[in-house]
Amino acid sequence: MRLDGKKIFGDQTKNQFIKYKNLRLEKEDRIMILCLVTKLKAVQGVTFIETIIKRINLQKEIFILNIELGLETVIP
Repeated sequence: MRLDGKKIFGDQTKNQFIKYKNLRLEKEDRIMILCLVTKLKAVQGVTFIETIIKRINLQKEIFILNIELGLETVIP
C-alpha cells in the first residue's frame, strides 16, 4: 500500500480501489435493505424466498471481491 506512488492495494491504482469500495458499499447497502425488509416481514411467499436468495448472492459477490483483492475474509 503506497500512497505516494500509483499503487494503493496490490496491483490496483487509486481509482480502481475507489471503484471497488463504491461497488462494495453499494452491495452492502442493498444487503441491509433486504435484511430490513425480511425482518419487518414486509414480503411473503415466493417474494420472501427471492429476497433471501438475492441477499445470499450479494454476500457471495462481496466475498469473491474480497478474495480477488487479497483482503482478509471471514467465513461466518
